[in-house]
Amino acid sequence: MWSFNIPPKAMPAVVKAPITWSPPQVRTLKLNSDASVRPGSQRCRVVAIIKDDKGWITAAVSKSLVGNFSPETEELVALREGLLLAKGLKLKISCVELDACNIVAMISSGIVVSGASEFVFVDVMALFKVVEVLSCQSISRNGNRVANNLATLAMSYKEDFLWQNVCLSSIFPCLVV
Repeated sequence: MWSFNIPPKAMPAVVKAPITWSPPQVRTLKLNSDASVRPGSQRCRVVAIIKDDKGWITAAVSKSLVGNFSPETEELVALREGLLLAKGLKLKISCVELDACNIVAMISSGIVVSGASEFVFVDVMALFKVVEVLSCQSISRNGNRVANNLATLAMSYKEDFLWQNVCLSSIFPCLVV
């Protein structure tokens, strides 16, 4: 089991789950991520969306993973992909939102149970420092619906996708933004 001795000020704050998505503070960015699995397909889709304080999508990524993974690993990989996207674009993320309460709890404690998720968790914790995440909060599935819907819709594709400064509803008209 890993334990991260991060000073209390460096640990992201954890907030209770809001019901709907709300914008981050002015001139800051928020990252939402999610994973989707089609039963029996041996494949999952992870997505991450970075939005600004006006709700505009600064960047989004969608990747396909082949294999059987635990829900925790899938959610952590989705989060890691979003953090890697932010790092690659040199973006600072003020807030991360997930609809996976157990992942938020792991992040807030800095402790993850040994297993397949362990190596991804270590990456996530390191990336939190790099992109200067200030808070990590749980959000309802409804509040995370853009990431959830994109993950579900993207299951139809085998390719990986990267979007920057685009309105995803123009690409996927049925995507609720």
